[in-house]
Amino acid sequence: MIDIEILDEHKEFYVHGAKVEKIRSFLSAEANIDDATDGRYNKAKENFDLIYTGDGRLVEIRHYNKEEPEREYCYLFTYGENKLCTGVKQIYNKNIREYFHTQLIYDSNNRLIKKLCKIMSLSNKIETDITTFDYLDNTIKIREVDKCWDIYKEMEINKYGQQTNAQYFDKNGVYEGFTKKTYLPNGGPVLSIAGYESCGKENYRRDYAYNEKGLMISYKYTVEEEQTIWEYKYGNGKDGYWVYKAHYIDGQFIAWQERDIVFY
Repeated sequence: MIDIEILDEHKEFYVHGAKVEKIRSFLSAEANIDDATDGRYNKAKENFDLIYTGDGRLVEIRHYNKEEPEREYCYLFTYGENKLCTGVKQIYNKNIREYFHTQLIYDSNNRLIKKLCKIMSLSNKIETDITTFDYLDNTIKIREVDKCWDIYKEMEINKYGQQTNAQYFDKNGVYEGFTKKTYLPNGGPVLSIAGYESCGKENYRRDYAYNEKGLMISYKYTVEEEQTIWEYKYGNGKDGYWVYKAHYIDGQFIAWQERDIVFY
């Protein structure tokens, strides 16, 4: 479920003083797409406007889809004290229908302790997913419960507050695997994320590369089971923010995105 994670994703690219980011996508003439519904190409069709307040809070994401306008939607973010995000809604624009609403609850130390996600099904039935967070020294214990699963995750945190390792267990405590993250020194950005099965076999990997100014220039995602490699290469403007992103699948150039920023 995309909710607060999308905030972290866009924090990495936020430009100080931005009012609106316009991201538009284009398919490459080289793309060989046999099935237009293939999920691997969804990113190639995404068009967004990201709207910020003057102090840098992301308050709205508007999604556009020329092929399927009935599937256009937006995310709305609300904030409380200390600029902490307290809620996220996803609303389909055509019928103003709310699809999900996430409520975020924090403790007195501004740490997230509970996430309640209410999902509206097509039959208007409301389902609730609950995620709880427990903190102990440099470890966060997370439990996610919904109608499909009941899983536990134990995350290790370094002195910079960054997740380094996470172990996964099912509801009976059976070990299911782990992920490992590495970062540039002194609290720098992430260098790699790798996921492993319970037997220790790597099943996916993400690698990030940066230039001498610390700007991301590429991101590669490898899925072992599918033997597929997704790669994204960034072109940065003279002011330092990315203005162009090329998408590749197994080395084939399939699409690109252009980014324009309107400032306050």
